[in-house]
Amino acid sequence: MMEQGTHEGVTELASSLPSQRRALLAGVAGLAAGAMMAGGRSAHAGPITPPAGPVVGTGKTLTDVEPRIAINAANTRGDANSTYRITQAGSYYLTSNVAGEVGKHGIEIGANNVTIDLMGFSMIGVAGSLAGISVDSARRHVTVRDGFLESWDGGGIDLTAGGAAEGHRVERVVVRTSGPIGIRVGNVSVVESCVVLSGSGDGIVASGNSIIRDCSVESRGGTGIVASSVCRIFGCSARLNAVSGFAFFTACVFDGCVAEQNVLDGFGGSGVGVACVFSNCTAVGNGGSGFAMHVDCVVRSCSARVNLGYGYTAALNFHISDCSATFNKLDGIRAGSGRAVVLNNHCGSNGNGGSGAGILVMGTDSRIEGNNCIGNTRGIDVDSGGCIILRNTCSGNSTNYDIVANNRYGAIVNIEASGGAAVSGSSAASNLTTTDPWANFTY
Repeated sequence: MMEQGTHEGVTELASSLPSQRRALLAGVAGLAAGAMMAGGRSAHAGPITPPAGPVVGTGKTLTDVEPRIAINAANTRGDANSTYRITQAGSYYLTSNVAGEVGKHGIEIGANNVTIDLMGFSMIGVAGSLAGISVDSARRHVTVRDGFLESWDGGGIDLTAGGAAEGHRVERVVVRTSGPIGIRVGNVSVVESCVVLSGSGDGIVASGNSIIRDCSVESRGGTGIVASSVCRIFGCSARLNAVSGFAFFTACVFDGCVAEQNVLDGFGGSGVGVACVFSNCTAVGNGGSGFAMHVDCVVRSCSARVNLGYGYTAALNFHISDCSATFNKLDGIRAGSGRAVVLNNHCGSNGNGGSGAGILVMGTDSRIEGNNCIGNTRGIDVDSGGCIILRNTCSGNSTNYDIVANNRYGAIVNIEASGGAAVSGSSAASNLTTTDPWANFTY
């Protein structure tokens, strides 16, 4: 029989627990006592598989306790092109790693409103396998989270097969060596805290009105992150990709993103970057321009350094402020078609190994104000009339100011040789030789 002290200890523990758990523990204690009693009659306690029906003392079935569906051959039987296939809405989870098969997807989704928890397991493809996780047609509201996919020849996670797919979410997933796509989602979707490494095509692709947050893409054969119109991209990085770091369309917002050592542009709009906003972003060492935009774009508090094209280039209605452009091979800031505002930027050592201005403005109706241009081939270069140039400073450029006729500018004052006495105290006379509040200086 069960010893009295043991039984009393279980009873005492149960009394401190919530009622449902007390009932469950009491049931366990009863089973344990019965098993010990049976042990006196037989060396074997019988089968350990729990019987059908409610869990003892809880009034709940196993399905109630774990209200999800395991992905396995019994519950999610595959077909000719999938190892596992989901055909009904619901919440699903892996119970082990998944091995890929030639000519098959790892998991194919044939329903809307599906959540897949990879539970930290790995899905490993083989040569000739299809995508790791895919859909059979335009499917809505698919979520995939928490796992690893590697070596799927058809791509890692592709949720956009045919039609207007939308409402997807992919989070905390690592995809490696899978092409031609790492992760692709439809409209109004979210990709968050994901890593995509190597592979033949683009890293992360999101259709319109989606969010990409805290993701990293490296060494893809295409562009790192591709954002369609009205997307928001926060805290992401794209490095060493064979095309651009980021590609974007109309009305996208970028904040806190980094593009480094991509073969083409760091941030490249491919002629369709319209009404986009960039804040606190960095482009370093890219083979094209750091930031390549089209019209109506705003850039603030960003850095472009050592790119082999321009630091920043845009056409009409370009607003750039409080940015840094240094050591780029061509111009630090290039405003191509006019109506630009270029305000309070630092541009140094552009034309690095090439020929470049700190700031080049090529169109009319532009305002160039409060910028500091140091050590460029040309400091401030204005190639069209009808602009205004105010309160800028230039030093150490091969040509400090190169401004065509028919522009308006504050006095350009050369104070290179004016020197000035040392200052120690609370006051000193001006040595700028002018009181013009709009003056530009060479120093």
